[in-house]
Amino acid sequence: MIYVRNDDVLVNSSAYTDKKRTPLERLKQIHRWICDTPKLLHVPTLVVEPLMVHPEAVKFIREETEAGRMAPEIHGFQHIDYGKTDKDRVIADLTICKEFLKKEIGIEAKKWYTPWGANNATLRQCSLLCGLELIDCSNINLPSEVMRRANAGENIEVFMEEKEIFIHWWERGMRLKRIIEVLKHGSVEAAKQANDWF
Repeated sequence: MIYVRNDDVLVNSSAYTDKKRTPLERLKQIHRWICDTPKLLHVPTLVVEPLMVHPEAVKFIREETEAGRMAPEIHGFQHIDYGKTDKDRVIADLTICKEFLKKEIGIEAKKWYTPWGANNATLRQCSLLCGLELIDCSNINLPSEVMRRANAGENIEVFMEEKEIFIHWWERGMRLKRIIEVLKHGSVEAAKQANDWF
């Protein structure tokens, strides 16, 4: 199983310029794409404060998690650089996040995917105290690199096994869509034959 780490769910972003879809509709679109192959699992990293005012997004995440099609984890209470905050604030925010995921999503959070891949001794200590594994950005695959290697003829499943594909919900997603089609069809050439838009 290859994880698609989808950061910043659902922080408002000026980078999201799609006038046709709401942020939730965009999240659903990406999720449908990911669910199109059993080789991928969607891992949205949740920013809790914005989700608290979007019950329809929480409901969607809970339903997809219960169905086994999604594995959400913590990104933060707010989208801030936790490497620049004090220990008490980090622990308080992680505690709120864990409680929210338990109550609203129905899961026990296991990982903390830090914003901007923050990682230091204090954050690792806070993570352990809260029963979470800290995940930074040291083990990611960017979609551009995945597609570069796929276009070079590599079996992209092999080098992605130990890493996650890293996206943000607000980014344009055609590279991810192409990766999904390559995984479904077995090669870039087969994906092109199956999709005239590829």
